[in-house]
Amino acid sequence: MKKCIILSYGPVPTPGNDKVEVGGLRCWGLAKGLANNKNIEITVAYNEQYRKDEEPSQFENIKITTWSKGSIQKLIKDFDTIVVSYCMGDLSMEVVESIRTDQQLILDCYVPIYVEISARESDDKEHEYNAFKIEVDRWAKVLKRGDLFLCANDNQVRFYQGVLASLGRINPITYGDELIIKVPYGIYENSPSAKTKPISDK
Repeated sequence: MKKCIILSYGPVPTPGNDKVEVGGLRCWGLAKGLANNKNIEITVAYNEQYRKDEEPSQFENIKITTWSKGSIQKLIKDFDTIVVSYCMGDLSMEVVESIRTDQQLILDCYVPIYVEISARESDDKEHEYNAFKIEVDRWAKVLKRGDLFLCANDNQVRFYQGVLASLGRINPITYGDELIIKVPYGIYENSPSAKTKPISDK
């Protein structure tokens, strides 16, 4: 059986966590989708600073654990596949610097961070630009190591085709390979339904 770990920054929606951020929802959705394959053992790990005492070690057939900056190398060593966002700062870098050549790295690219940071409102554009240049180098290092890339829609696929081509990741050897896979943000099989009525019928 193959083993896959999905790395989230924030917590995922388990009974012990009633408030989660967008990244946690995305990671949990990916985990639930992959868990349908009975030949894959799925683990989700999030930053240990968010762990609560009542957090289960397993939920909906998905194992749950936490990570810290100092534990990444040890945590991922026994997994065949590691899934992480390419733009998660130190976490992404730790993964790339720790991963072995025989391990598969799947990078989630649903956040077009190049555009997101460029579009920030700031009174100090020069500072933003200098910080952006530092991050661009980090993103490039992570993306060059990726084996597969997940995007949320067709526009993102085209955007990252350009990014990967500029990095040399799309080249005469890899051209024609299915490097980019479209995985919409909301990948749950069942549509969400409200448990209460937030809006009056009247």
